[in-house]
Amino acid sequence: MRKLTPTQLRKELYRVLDEILESGEGVEVERAGGKVLLVPQFENKLDRLKKRDTIVGDPSTIDQVSWEHAWQPDFP
Repeated sequence: MRKLTPTQLRKELYRVLDEILESGEGVEVERAGGKVLLVPQFENKLDRLKKRDTIVGDPSTIDQVSWEHAWQPDFP
């Protein structure tokens, strides 16, 4: 966990907040002998995943895809 002074946090507040949300890792700020943790809060862990287009074609027909023509078992 990254540690910052209050002065560093003040100078870079918006950049630090963006980094926390992007990386998911918190920042510790120490002041007057106490510690304050800035940590991201997500609805659930899956919310941090990037959405990707991985299905080429119609998703409703994915159960009908035939791999028989591409299957090449390595039997001797």
